Amino acid sequence: MLETKHAESILLEDINLHHPQWGGIHIAANQQAECLLRAIDNGGLKLATPPGAITWQQGTAKSTINLTIMDKNLYQRLKRCSPKEEWALTSDHIPIQIQLDLDIKAQPNGKRYAIRKLNIDSFLNTIKQQLQDLEEIHPIPNKRGSLATPKEINQRLERIQAAIKSGLKEHYPVSKPGPYARHAWSAQCAALIAGQRRARRKYTSSHNSEDERRYKDTRNQLKNTLRKKARNN
Repeated sequence: MLETKHAESILLEDINLHHPQWGGIHIAANQQAECLLRAIDNGGLKLATPPGAITWQQGTAKSTINLTIMDKNLYQRLKRCSPKEEWALTSDHIPIQIQLDLDIKAQPNGKRYAIRKLNIDSFLNTIKQQLQDLEEIHPIPNKRGSLATPKEINQRLERIQAAIKSGLKEHYPVSKPGPYARHAWSAQCAALIAGQRRARRKYTSSHNSEDERRYKDTRNQLKNTLRKKARNN
């Protein structure tokens, strides 16, 4: 990326280098950090990390090693680039919040059904009525039906899909999520992340092995729940 010009890019990297330009005036510069600054300047890029912003913390040890680098065009529209400790899911690296002043075309909200309001009996009855004249066929010869060709199978699958969509449209209300709604998010996820943050704060304060185990358990439970919900959505 440092050699790419005329491209709007953001680079976030765990760069274990130290320099006053990002670590603060009390930090001594090393040679590799100076080389990195020259590469950033030669590539027409800008360092967005504020000097002295703590991006890594473990116990009492703190440092600025997670850097944010971007091209000049994006840098001119940068509104915020700062650590967000309450977002952290691990006990050391702190997430970075980046806010840009951009004009983004709003995407229309996709359909999201209100699951709890589904009338299951009416839904199944609608599908049954629309498929009652569907002749039974089989992919292999047998006594119950005739041999079906791939074309016939596809036609019947399309009929079934159309019947299901019709039933959903008639008996399944569509919810109206807000513009910031996350399909994989739920009340369970909110409770888990609150518990994970409490466990992290306790472990960071005590460094007790039992607090560490509880923190890792809550962190893994949150990650697994988010992955599961993301797959289902």
